[in-house]
Amino acid sequence: MKISNAQKNYIPLLIPIDKPFIKLTPEEAKEYFDWFIMHVDERSEYLKQKVAENLRLDTNKIDFSLDSLIYIWRWFLSVAELNKTPKVILDKIKDQLNKNGKPKEFIEDMLQENKMELSVFSHYVIRDIGMYVGKMFVTNFQSLRWDYHTDVEKDSFANMPQIFGFVDNTYKPPFEEQFEPIHYTEMQASNLFDNTANEKDLYNMCVQWTQRIP
Repeated sequence: MKISNAQKNYIPLLIPIDKPFIKLTPEEAKEYFDWFIMHVDERSEYLKQKVAENLRLDTNKIDFSLDSLIYIWRWFLSVAELNKTPKVILDKIKDQLNKNGKPKEFIEDMLQENKMELSVFSHYVIRDIGMYVGKMFVTNFQSLRWDYHTDVEKDSFANMPQIFGFVDNTYKPPFEEQFEPIHYTEMQASNLFDNTANEKDLYNMCVQWTQRIP
């Protein structure tokens, strides 16, 4: 597989766990959270340098403002890589859907949607961008904070560092909502699969979340 120049010149952050987050013990979740927070500033600064260098910008423009997310995402779209999904993974998806009794047409559509995947390099970059996004929120809004929860019954983000302090007012009574920045960054990257990605995707998503800040 050919390695791109962007990948050659990017030093990834390797996480210190090798099992699903949902299977972490409370002690492991605490250790990972502490490790993650310890690296947020470092990786955010590293990302700033890469974006400024490649877009030929003054680093002052990558200033943890909402507007800076446009530069971040413009750069990401220029380096993101898509690979063909390995057949073994597609076979697992197909087998699981068959076990769940899904109709043939649905299975074919799902396999078509999953025929491409983000490269490992792209996931490394997405993690760094997620850290930057989280730092952007807690830097600009005093009511927000990094935290985590260990309730695996609550949602799929148990044991993951998230931003706490958002409130969804569309329900009565309103309830506190958490934001997992790496996941939501990856959601924006999924627009690459159907060629609808836009340099304002990340910015627009974060603007929507600011409406949930009390």
